[in-house]
Amino acid sequence: MTDKRLLYRVIIKLMAVSGIIALLFVFLNATFNSGLETEEVEVMPDEIISLKLAMVTSTEPTNVVWNNQRVAVIKRDGAQQMQLIQATSKSPSASANSVEQHPWRSIDVSYFVYMDKGDSGHCPLFFDGDSFKDTCSGNRFDLTGRQIGGSRTLKIPPHYYAQAGELVIGRWKAN
Repeated sequence: MTDKRLLYRVIIKLMAVSGIIALLFVFLNATFNSGLETEEVEVMPDEIISLKLAMVTSTEPTNVVWNNQRVAVIKRDGAQQMQLIQATSKSPSASANSVEQHPWRSIDVSYFVYMDKGDSGHCPLFFDGDSFKDTCSGNRFDLTGRQIGGSRTLKIPPHYYAQAGELVIGRWKAN
């Protein structure tokens, strides 16, 4: 009996030692060989979406998906446009800073392009005719994307108007 016990002990000890050696080999191999190949990877530019403005209405936002995010476009009615033009009649340049600082918060006074998510938890916005409501927090935003009674604003995606009746989402201007 003792010979078998001794044999099993030796076998278990050999298995444990060989396992520890294999584990050390894996650790050392991982330390000195990262396994990463150094090839240049072509980075794809951000997705560009073209939208026909004839589809956009003033009663309900038109939604598209850009870079896995919801973007919405709504047409402002005549009274809203006149109110914004009274603040300033000069449109902003097509850049993030210019649009953020401008009273319209849009390149064209006729349309408002915004990320369709509220200021909390990525909840969608509900349009009730004259303002947007964050479905999670209950915060309201006007048609320039500014919070009513607060300081937060909706995010504006890069966009420009390529030609009459076409909105391009994904860049601030054509290259």
